[in-house]
Amino acid sequence: MPFDSRIEPRFCRFILPEYGVRALMKLLQNYHLSGFNTIEKIIHRWAPSVENETAIYIHRVADALKVKPTETIDPFDKNTVIELAKAIIFHENGQQPYEQTLFEKAFATL
Repeated sequence: MPFDSRIEPRFCRFILPEYGVRALMKLLQNYHLSGFNTIEKIIHRWAPSVENETAIYIHRVADALKVKPTETIDPFDKNTVIELAKAIIFHENGQQPYEQTLFEKAFATL
C-alpha cells in the first residue's frame, strides 16, 4: 500500500503479512489478559461502535468460531487464535487472502 497520511497515525504497517498477523494474535492475547475474553468483549474493544457496526461484527466472528458471543475463548490456544485472526481479517477486508501456513508461522513467533 502506498503511504497515506490520513491513516498512518492510526494504523501500523508491517513489511510482511505474517508480522501483521502475529501482531494481531499478540494483541488478542493481551486483550485476554486484560479481561477481554469473549468475542463480544474483544470486538467491542477492537472495533468500537462509534466507527463500526459492532453487533454484526460480533456475530460474524462468533459464527466463524462456532461459539456464542459471550462464551469465554482462549487466544493462547493455537487453533482458537488462528481462527479468530482469520475471522477478523475477513471482516476487515471482505476476504481472507492468507494461507494456513502464514498463520502457523505467525503463531510460532509469539
